[in-house]
Amino acid sequence: AEFGVGDDGAFCNYRCGWYQVNEVTNGVLGYQDAKNGESFLKIGVGELIKGSCPSCDSTDVYKFNSPYSFARHPDWQLKTYGNNYMSLSHEAVLNQYGYQFRKEITLNEDELLVKTTLTNIGRVPFATAWYSHHFFTCDNHPVGRGVGVDLDLAATDGNYEEPGTWFWATPIENYADVTPREDCVSVEMDRGVEQNVRIKAEFTRDDESRGSFTLHGC
Repeated sequence: AEFGVGDDGAFCNYRCGWYQVNEVTNGVLGYQDAKNGESFLKIGVGELIKGSCPSCDSTDVYKFNSPYSFARHPDWQLKTYGNNYMSLSHEAVLNQYGYQFRKEITLNEDELLVKTTLTNIGRVPFATAWYSHHFFTCDNHPVGRGVGVDLDLAATDGNYEEPGTWFWATPIENYADVTPREDCVSVEMDRGVEQNVRIKAEFTRDDESRGSFTLHGC
C-alpha cells in the first residue's frame, strides 16, 4: 500500500506532512473502533484482522511494517487497453468507513505516467498521508549503484529529516548521495540495499513542487 507515514500507530500525530497536520490516519480506517480479532481497513490493501500481525502485542498499537491477515480477500479489477495502458481498481467498505482506489498506468514512448485516485465512499471524512509508489524494478535486480532518482523538490535545497531512524529506518546517507541541483534534488545510490533495510527521508516543504520524479538506472 502507498498510504501512511511508515511509523507505528493508527494516526500521524507528529509533524505529518509539509503542513504538519495532526490526526491524519496512518493509512488505516476503523482501527481504533475494532477489538482484537475484528476487522479494520488498510487503504489500498483491504479488510484486515486487528491483532493478527507477527509483532502485534498487548499495547494495541497499529504496526505499520508488520503484515496482517486478511479478514476478506480483496477483489481487484484489472483492465488493459492496447499495449500502453492499464488500470487497477479496488474498493472496500466496513461500517461507516469506505474507500475506492484506482491506479492508471500509461506508457508514452519513453515516459511512464502513473495516476493514483483515492475516493472516500464511506459516511465519515478522513485524511491520510500518501507516498508515490511507482512499481519500479530493474528486471528484478535490487536497487544499487547506478540507480537514481531526480525529485521535483528544487526549492528544498536538498534539506530533509529522517524521523524513522530512531526506530526502524536506516539513514539514507549510508546508501546514497543527496545532491541539490538547479531544477531538482538528485538521489544517487552508492551501493545495494539489503533485503531488510528500510530508508525514509522527509524533505522540507516545497510549495512549487508538482510531485514529479524521474528514475534512472535500467
